[in-house]
Amino acid sequence: MEGSIEPKKKRINVFCYGSNHPEQLSRRLNVPILDLLSRSFSCTLPEWKRVYCGVSRNWGGNSVANVVISTGEEVVGYAVTLKKDEIKKLDEFEGYPTWYTRTEVKLKVAGESSKAGDMVDGIVYEMIKPEMLVKYTNPSPAYLEACSKTLSTNIYLSQSHRKPYTTAAHKIKLEVWSQPTIKFEFMHEAEASVDFLQITDDMEVYLDQSE
Repeated sequence: MEGSIEPKKKRINVFCYGSNHPEQLSRRLNVPILDLLSRSFSCTLPEWKRVYCGVSRNWGGNSVANVVISTGEEVVGYAVTLKKDEIKKLDEFEGYPTWYTRTEVKLKVAGESSKAGDMVDGIVYEMIKPEMLVKYTNPSPAYLEACSKTLSTNIYLSQSHRKPYTTAAHKIKLEVWSQPTIKFEFMHEAEASVDFLQITDDMEVYLDQSE
């Protein structure tokens, strides 16, 4: 852990690795999807691992995603640059500071842009509630679908020419590891798709111009 922080900067890159795909963030923050996408980028969280633990009432009483330090591994996701007031809103949904803390991390930019490979500052929500870290039950199908949308967003944002988005070329393979023993449980597979974002040609033009 590199340390938990308060959002002192005006804008902070927030790493999304679980159910916080753009559609969900749009609802939670009351921000248009297009606005969120225009300030999002494909990236990974090096030296960490995605695991599942705890019990979430929002997801059928099943476990949800967390991240733990793990040398030589990385978590695939995307980052969105949020304002301080938006982070405060997101805190409420993440159960900060009781369930999750904000941890300073270094994110590695992914994709086809000229910035690919660059390391940038960011934060990640890391579960800290002790009694949740020792509980595990298989994540619900609905939750894994939400995580697949997050990974689809990673693929979408990584492409320099995003139209057309060829789902056949991309398969989501999401390894489910349980905490605290870091045991492999099963593999969740899905077709990559951003149909849920309802992206139009006009939106594509705007996003291309905003890069």
